[in-house]
Amino acid sequence: VRNRQILRKRGSENSMKNGYAFYVNIHDLYILMNQKMEQIERKAGCLSYGQYRILRCISKGKGHRINQQQLIDETYLRRPTISQHLKGLSEKGYITHTMVKGDRRCKEISITDIGCAALKKMDSAIDNELEQFLSNSQIDDCNQLLRQVRKELTAHS
Repeated sequence: VRNRQILRKRGSENSMKNGYAFYVNIHDLYILMNQKMEQIERKAGCLSYGQYRILRCISKGKGHRINQQQLIDETYLRRPTISQHLKGLSEKGYITHTMVKGDRRCKEISITDIGCAALKKMDSAIDNELEQFLSNSQIDDCNQLLRQVRKELTAHS
């Protein structure tokens, strides 16, 4: 109900300037996706969205390993937020930390088998949710457009 109220308040898209409409749509989408992720988190019951993003980044790293600075660069999250999520993931047994040879201050973070299982569970829950209203080709098209927008915004910031 609240979501429909937000969209009705915005008025018709035809009456908005293109740039303003773009930012409003992105913001509304952000709010709606956060609400949807909270529902998925409750259903899957294993990871918060922040933890999911971090595990996803670790799993993409070489040998399923990454350091904390790489996580910050990949996720755009602040160091304290990353540290908080890493602590929770470590307590659940989803990740391990090892010291990097030659740099005692740098820790390498790797995903465990339990972490991989939790990641697969969340991947499946997210895919199932999206596939209820979007086809795979629509998801691919959206991802391609969003990557392009992120690339341009990053290049010009």
